[in-house]
Amino acid sequence: MQMVLSFLLVILFLVFSHKRIKMTKNQKALLALLILLIIGFVFFLIYRPDNKSTNPLSTIYHSFPYTQISDFYPSNHGDQLIEYTNINIAYDNEHEQALWVCYLLTKDHLNNAVIKRKNRFKIDAKVKYGSASPNDYYKSGFDRGHLAPAADMLWSEIAMKESFYMSNISPQKKGFNRGVWKKLEGKVRKLTLVEDSIVIITGPLLTNILGSIGSNNVSVPSMYYKVIVDISAPKIGAVAFLIPNRNTKLSLDKFALSVDSLEKVIQLDFMASLPDDIESQLEKNIDYSLLNYVIQ
Repeated sequence: MQMVLSFLLVILFLVFSHKRIKMTKNQKALLALLILLIIGFVFFLIYRPDNKSTNPLSTIYHSFPYTQISDFYPSNHGDQLIEYTNINIAYDNEHEQALWVCYLLTKDHLNNAVIKRKNRFKIDAKVKYGSASPNDYYKSGFDRGHLAPAADMLWSEIAMKESFYMSNISPQKKGFNRGVWKKLEGKVRKLTLVEDSIVIITGPLLTNILGSIGSNNVSVPSMYYKVIVDISAPKIGAVAFLIPNRNTKLSLDKFALSVDSLEKVIQLDFMASLPDDIESQLEKNIDYSLLNYVIQ
């Protein structure tokens, strides 16, 4: 690109400065206009809106150098790591649910909905030793709560289908799932529309369960967490939430904490593959600009 522009500018300079090149003022003006049009066309070809890479990771992670969502995975991958179209799941066989899920949400995802929600819960055939079943939740008193919400997957029919696999589902009390948890999910979507690109890591607290349900003994978590990582330029940051699995009227800021503090509670090392300085920057403190937007 720089070579093309330099070449055109040299031609323009020679035309206007070299005395041996005999051209009228009108001819020189037309030549200058032609060269400017060529430069404009080159810029259009490079920066036109439809000239996008097929790899979504190549254009959105522009705040710091990295190329893959797995850089944000916690170090513990559970008994099995399952990677789908957008949702990445660390499955825990003992508790018959995800230890964590990690996925990317972008403004483009939210602005390009192509499918409506379909409540088709299914056993996850990729789980080696068998996942939980929708029947485990029947008459249990608990909702089949999404970890990666279906409303974040409206941009892809395949991603929507995969969000209803039971590996992405966890027993949530109705007041929690339809109240504070739903509210937080909606706030994250609104934040994404403002900031452009968010990595989300979410999961249950399984060290202190409230019992189990169904023939597969699906553990009922006592709490759920959500880590929100803003990876959009010019400023990166993160905030985490840890919320009891019950109905609550408390505001979301009452459940906010740094990623470092969350790690101590749930015994997971988030974003383990990032460079240490960037990991520390994201995990050490709450990004209050993100928190303030979420709690508005």
